[in-house]
Amino acid sequence: MERPRVLLAEDHIAVADRLRGLLEPDCEVVAVVHDGFAMLGAAQALAPDLVVTDIAMPGIDGIAATARIKAIHTSARVLVVSVHNDAALVQRAFDAGVSGYVLKIAAGDELPVAVKTVLAGKLYVSPQVRSLFPARRS
Repeated sequence: MERPRVLLAEDHIAVADRLRGLLEPDCEVVAVVHDGFAMLGAAQALAPDLVVTDIAMPGIDGIAATARIKAIHTSARVLVVSVHNDAALVQRAFDAGVSGYVLKIAAGDELPVAVKTVLAGKLYVSPQVRSLFPARRS
């Protein structure tokens, strides 16, 4: 079975190295980029199965880059891995078209599950992030 091709966008090299280690060997990390514009270029050139991105990056943030990628490749899957646990920011990310949101503090435990879930075409949201959105009553 072929491993999914992943583009990793993270501006902190040590964090990118750690995330890459968590993604491999289940995934093939086809590129690691450190800013939003490089993320756009690599997504266009490499057409990965999944983009794993931070939100806060130089140039253009991960949310704006996601919106641009989704405008061109509507089937692209994007998973955010971020320190930000703010309801408005999380909502912006999903409005831009991300398929999942994982907090960096939980990435070691959650990332493999989140990747499999998103690649299966489902949404993944960290439990700590889900708690920001109270269940709606009908």
